[in-house]
Amino acid sequence: MKKIILTLQTSIKKRFVTGISIMLLPMAVLASAGYILFENVIHSFEEAKTEAVNEINSIAILQKLILKAAMPANDYLIHGETWERQTFNSISKEVDEAFSTALGMPFGLQEERSLVMSAQKEWWTAKAMSERLLTFHNPVGNAAASKDMKLLDNRTYQIVNLLERATKLAHDELHMEISRAYALKNRVSLLIAVILVLGLAASVIIAIALSRSILNPIRALEEGADQFAAGNLSSRIALLAKDELGHLAKTFNAMAEQIERHEKILEDLSIHDGLTELFNKREFTRRIIDEIARSKRYKSVFSLIMIDIDHFKAVNDTYGHQAGDEVLKAISAILKRGIRTVDFAARYGGEEIAVILPYINSEGAYEAAERLRKDIEAFKISISKEKAIQVTVSMGLAVFPDNADTDEKLVTAADKALYAAKHAGRNHVQIFKGLT
Repeated sequence: MKKIILTLQTSIKKRFVTGISIMLLPMAVLASAGYILFENVIHSFEEAKTEAVNEINSIAILQKLILKAAMPANDYLIHGETWERQTFNSISKEVDEAFSTALGMPFGLQEERSLVMSAQKEWWTAKAMSERLLTFHNPVGNAAASKDMKLLDNRTYQIVNLLERATKLAHDELHMEISRAYALKNRVSLLIAVILVLGLAASVIIAIALSRSILNPIRALEEGADQFAAGNLSSRIALLAKDELGHLAKTFNAMAEQIERHEKILEDLSIHDGLTELFNKREFTRRIIDEIARSKRYKSVFSLIMIDIDHFKAVNDTYGHQAGDEVLKAISAILKRGIRTVDFAARYGGEEIAVILPYINSEGAYEAAERLRKDIEAFKISISKEKAIQVTVSMGLAVFPDNADTDEKLVTAADKALYAAKHAGRNHVQIFKGLT
């Protein structure tokens, strides 16, 4: 990014006062008007920053809670634990409160409020769906419940998308404020032109000095605003002037940093699992499709490993679900340390984890899986200050395109191999061999 760096110690106000001592009274009036315009743009940017950051913060909290609210019903269908109902009720109250907080904010655009209200209506529907799912008496393996869960997932993604659109509108509103700053810049330029005309010969030097001390910083602000408006959220204005425009540049940079940080937070939340910090199932689906396309393009292979923790329900029943969470986090950490940079690990659901190994055939994948299995088996997982346990995992692996020609068939093949590993006594790696 091109940077214009100016270091000005004297404020715009003092520079205008110096000019007034030489210029005529009309010039002083025009200079005062220019100062007022500068104050207005600073105030406008302050308001825009506060509103944009508050809106993005509120929506970010909502998105995180919405994604979190979908988990109790999903976990209930996997484990059948009735305490998930209480967990959902607690999260549901947080979501309702977050919506109340968001809708109580003074949105700059009515469409933003409408999107949040639409998301709230979708949430009410999703909430009713979750409550219905949590009333199933035999949820584990229930086909009807699984079908309803998919509908709930789709509803959750619709809510997140509505909130993402509201966030985009907040950014658009900020861009509108920047456009207003452009208009003010033109007015200031016109004011300086009038001063040059009225200053005559004796005022020419002062007028030029004033124009340089103002237009150059405005040009730096304009260039930075153009890049930000074009989508470059890392754009910053390197303006070192210790005056009103310097304060404006500082305010702009602070606002840009907050927006960029929240954008990164939202992006991270949308692709990662909150407990294990692995990628989530939605990102896994996207990545495996990309990997298949790359494999077809370059006529290469890749392997998929499906991993399931042995006797995980017994861990939860014996030591509690917090211990189960610690086991999931510990195994995820071992996997992240043990795979290559180009590999991809995601929490597929419950205690099941999927690992994609690009450019590796079944022999190489088996060696990698065995190494990971042994690392997990040898690791003692601390579940409390006094207690550490050891767990094992079963793994099933399949290779594209040797074992399947689509992503769904590949996952099915790896799952069949995983089932065979469980059937063979667990703590075992099984390669798919056309199992039924």
